[in-house]
Amino acid sequence: MEASPKIPNPLTEQQVRDLIRQRNEAQQPVDLAGKNLTGLDLSNVDLTGARLQGAVLEGADLRQANLAGADLTGANLAGANLEEANLVRAKLERANFSQTRLDRAKLIGANAAAARFTEARLVQAYLINASLTEADLTGANLAEADLRGSNLTGIKRDKASFKAAILFNATGIDPKDFPEASFEDRRPIDVVLPERPAQLPPDIQPIIPAKPASPEVKPVVPAESKPASPEAKPVVSAESKPASPEVKPVVSAESKPTSPEVK
Repeated sequence: MEASPKIPNPLTEQQVRDLIRQRNEAQQPVDLAGKNLTGLDLSNVDLTGARLQGAVLEGADLRQANLAGADLTGANLAGANLEEANLVRAKLERANFSQTRLDRAKLIGANAAAARFTEARLVQAYLINASLTEADLTGANLAEADLRGSNLTGIKRDKASFKAAILFNATGIDPKDFPEASFEDRRPIDVVLPERPAQLPPDIQPIIPAKPASPEVKPVVPAESKPASPEAKPVVSAESKPASPEVKPVVSAESKPTSPEVK
């Protein structure tokens, strides 16, 4: 009896996109745990809350993909492109992001404990309140990345770049070891996260910015300015009431012309 292959046969891009569409229409998370998705173009797909534990995504194109709340524990994303992807509160423990592009990706609140980011690009990435405990950042580029409030306890950072990165309130590090970084809270959180049709699992709460007020604002009409009922007669003040045409003006005695003398 032949042994089962370690990596299952890869799925096609169309198979994966059809499955994602069906699950999103049913508002259920996609289950691709352990699947081989090597090299697939999954850019802009909605994988919110997806189950991708142990999935193989080497070299996959996940640019601007929505992976908020997804479980990528132990997944292999080496060499993948996740630029501007949404990984908010994703589970990334022990995932492999070696040589992965994560520029401007959103990993806010993500758990990337013991994940591998060797030689990965995280330029201008958002890692606010993320957990990177024991993560391997050897040779990674985190220039201008936002790591405010992140947990960096036990990270490996040999030859890693933190140039102009924001480490305000980051824990587990000594500021003296990061002379190129900034420890000032000098940039507001201006991340715009995409909405998605799929429903998150009950234990995951999405972070979605409040919608701006609708430009169509109906005017409030006070009760005093409402038109009077057809039965009610309008009240006209004495000052504004026009004089009746039948009423002759009163002439005072002083202004009355003198009668001609009767001889």
